[in-house]
Amino acid sequence: MYFINCINNIKLFFKLYIIIYNLILNYRKINNLIKNLKFYKVSYAILSIGILGFIVWSFKVGTMFYINFIQLCYMLERLFMLIFKIIFTQSKYFSYLKNNIFIINSDQQENSPSSETTNINYFNFSIFIEHYKFIDHKWLEWFVGFSEGDGSWLIQGNRLFFVITQKEIDVLYHIQKTLGFGLIIKDSKGYTRYVVTHRKDILSLILLFSGNIVLSKRLLQFNKWVITYNTLTNNNFQLYNNTTKLTLESAWLSGFTDAEGCFNVFFSIRKNSILLRSSPYIRFILDQQFEKECLLTIASLFNTGSVNLRRETNEVYRYCISSFVSIPVIIQYFDKFPLKTHKQNSFIKWSKIYYIIVNKEHLSLSGLDKIIKLAKSINVHDKP
Repeated sequence: MYFINCINNIKLFFKLYIIIYNLILNYRKINNLIKNLKFYKVSYAILSIGILGFIVWSFKVGTMFYINFIQLCYMLERLFMLIFKIIFTQSKYFSYLKNNIFIINSDQQENSPSSETTNINYFNFSIFIEHYKFIDHKWLEWFVGFSEGDGSWLIQGNRLFFVITQKEIDVLYHIQKTLGFGLIIKDSKGYTRYVVTHRKDILSLILLFSGNIVLSKRLLQFNKWVITYNTLTNNNFQLYNNTTKLTLESAWLSGFTDAEGCFNVFFSIRKNSILLRSSPYIRFILDQQFEKECLLTIASLFNTGSVNLRRETNEVYRYCISSFVSIPVIIQYFDKFPLKTHKQNSFIKWSKIYYIIVNKEHLSLSGLDKIIKLAKSINVHDKP
């Protein structure tokens, strides 16, 4: 019996050693992962109070109830395992083996049963943040959506380029400032380009976009980009065959709308109206070539709207919400994930028109005139 207890105690000490060793070894990763949580400062506070409280009170409780050192070690082991669960279950890049003691990278688990049970990807920027710097998760989601709308992953000989083309220069300067790299180049046609060419910055973008692309055509383009980078630099970055799952809890659609969306107002003549004035209607529109399935997914998420092929186009599909009762779900989403281009101004005016109609102010001449003035300024690159 004594021999068995000694063996169990040795196992316990070994577990503690492995846990503490991994906490020290992976301090930087733990730090980045906690920062990637929504309330990372609160997480730090809770963990600090928990550990400090355990250290202070465990000895007092041990003295009062004669808990021996081995039992205290067991309690400490349980505490550290709880910390691991709180931290590492937030990231898809870490997991447990057997009794939650050893930590390994999921890139080394490609042949494990758990990695084969699901093909669903969600947005995760932990590797990019660890490699480069902490940037707000929602901003990165917005940037991916904006890039898939207006960006391009280009290859010219032995050089790689990432380019975003826009008429609105302010948003490109905003991207340059947030990421901390890239050049702003103007052309004679009134367009401005955000361009990334340096190898170290290309690497950062690969880590940012990998596993986080929603559109199938963009994933194909990006994978060719990564293959070329692997060839030029003798690296072996993983290629993702599945697009990222889109939800209304991400800012991707906000970025994509900044690139490809439109808030529209039109008027229909009321023939039987005493006022002989037109009736206002509002629409939310997204156009995209070759991406019918993605637009259908967006329609499914909002649970409203229709997707149709635009006439006389090369497979350009349009997602449109025109039902007045469906507009609140659009307003709710963009209130939660604001746009970053001048389309935010159009959205605000578009929303005002909606509430004017809700309050039936459009039935009066003054209310209708107010709508007409707002409608004329929508989709115009003005500042409020």
